[in-house]
This record gives sequence, C-alpha cells and structure tokens, in this order.
Amino acid sequence: MVREVPIPPTLSARLERTFALRRIQESADAARPLWAWCCVTAWRLIKKVMIAARVFGRRACPRGLRHAFGIGTLQSGVPLTLIQRWMGHARLSTTASYAAVCGPEGVSFAKRFWEAATV
Repeated sequence: MVREVPIPPTLSARLERTFALRRIQESADAARPLWAWCCVTAWRLIKKVMIAARVFGRRACPRGLRHAFGIGTLQSGVPLTLIQRWMGHARLSTTASYAAVCGPEGVSFAKRFWEAATV
C-alpha cells in the first residue's frame, strides 16, 4: 500500500539534497526501494533517534510516531477523512479512535476550543 502524505517544500528539498530522489525517480531504478533496509533495521534506527530525542517508553517506537502524527493532524484541524487517507485506514472508525484522546492531548484540544470561542 502506498500512503502519500504531503510534506513541506523545505523537507522535500532537504530529502532531495540528501538522497538525490529525483535522479532515482528518473532512472531505471525508480521501482526499487529508496533504502535497502528491512523493517527491523528501520525500527532500530527510529529507536536510536527517539532515545537521542529523550523520548522513552511506549511512545519511543514507530507506532508512537504514527500516533503522534494522527493526533497532531487532528489537533491542527485536518479533516478526519483526510487523516484516514494519509494513514491508510480502511475504516473511518479506526481513524476516529485518535479523537478519543485524554491527558495532554485532551487538554490541548480543550485549550484550542476555548481560544477559538473567546475570539
């Protein structure tokens, strides 16, 4: 499954400088993966980065990044159906589970609501 998520032009430019993505896309190698890593290697790299960023516990894994993306897009006001497409969920109910937040995420939603309500 291909999941396309729009990224900022600055990130796109940085990825291009680092990995020469256009050259790869235009070559005969366009069908090959960008990196020759297996899932386990990618997981280990993400784990190292999370430790360096001082993120620990259940959040310090690829799933934690995915959850943060889902919550962050929801908090930014991205429509649930668009988040569903970006995350590759077959059912909207799966995506809607990100709306059932508590703790800091819930506080953030409430703060955003009250700020908008007082304008």
